[in-house]
Amino acid sequence: PITGIPLIFLSYGGSSLLSALIGIGISLSIYVRRFEH
Repeated sequence: PITGIPLIFLSYGGSSLLSALIGIGISLSIYVRRFEH
């Protein structure tokens, strides 16, 4: 349920949203590195 994730972030606040975006960015960078190699 990807649609339910933003609701959880909004309920916690902006700090958790920022950390979540950082986590997504890290996971995306790892995903791209796997495709490059």
